[in-house]
Amino acid sequence: MRIGILGAGTIGSYLGGRLSAAGHDVVLVGRPRVLDCIAKDGLVLEDLDGSRREALPRCASDPGALRDCEVVLITTKVADLEEAAASILRHASIAIGLQNGVEAPRILRQVLGAPRARAGIVSWNAVWRDERTLRRSTSGPVVIEQRGEDAIVLRVLAALDRAGIPAKGADPIEPVLWSKLLFNLNNAVNAISGVSLADELAQRGWRRVVSACQREGLDALREAGISPVRLGGTMDPRFASRMLLVPDVIFRALAGRVVKIDAAARSSMADDLARGRKTEIAYLQGAIVELGEKVGVPTPVNRRVVEAIRRMERGEPAGVTAEQLLAS
Repeated sequence: MRIGILGAGTIGSYLGGRLSAAGHDVVLVGRPRVLDCIAKDGLVLEDLDGSRREALPRCASDPGALRDCEVVLITTKVADLEEAAASILRHASIAIGLQNGVEAPRILRQVLGAPRARAGIVSWNAVWRDERTLRRSTSGPVVIEQRGEDAIVLRVLAALDRAGIPAKGADPIEPVLWSKLLFNLNNAVNAISGVSLADELAQRGWRRVVSACQREGLDALREAGISPVRLGGTMDPRFASRMLLVPDVIFRALAGRVVKIDAAARSSMADDLARGRKTEIAYLQGAIVELGEKVGVPTPVNRRVVEAIRRMERGEPAGVTAEQLLAS
């Protein structure tokens, strides 16, 4: 397949690299800062099991390079999605938005029209080891909106499978997006904790914060008539919110069966704050607070997390402990 990746940062470069290594014609479009080294030296893609693949995808900074692609995977931040979609408006490609939060379907359908727009999720993260080496740091599937016998999506799913990336279709996609959002509530908590994902989740206090955020979200979703779904394997947000509360020794025994996490991995929000970038907090905990207000469900822990991240965006310390986030 001729596949474009628009917004090729960490996730986009990893996806594009794996697809290129599997023999697909891939072009990455993104910032020269990221892509100049890839264009020169290629990519090394490491997986959780230690396996390595090398790839040399085409690279460009102009979205015009995507004009001949059969499908474009948009991997920008959700705040940049409208501009990204508009940049390929004149192309014939189907676009698949792989963003955090639940706004991607609305934005893509508004800009491109429903026939060309699909949404989806990437339920794992990746980290840069050096300028050309990317390692997948957590496990989970890619899930893409699939409308019936959706020929182009079926081909993309097959391409991902050939590349060794677990993937499946879903219709409707909205429950999947809300489920991913519930798991993504840990992004902000990890950033506030100041430690790696593995170290954060090893501490019951921080796990209790994540669980409280998820349980507030589940309560709001229930009131709104939205039922989250299992993302794959044991990735069920209702189960996760309960499992996070168990004592450390039990959690360590259970966690390895549910999700694999690289020892050095941190959340994308922690990385954004380290680089001085605006975060996606409005689309994560902020979305739970907004939904709670709409349906009359209190979300105090999510609200405190939003306030802490806003302080960090201003360059201030989070100034809050796990116990303070949980205070009634």
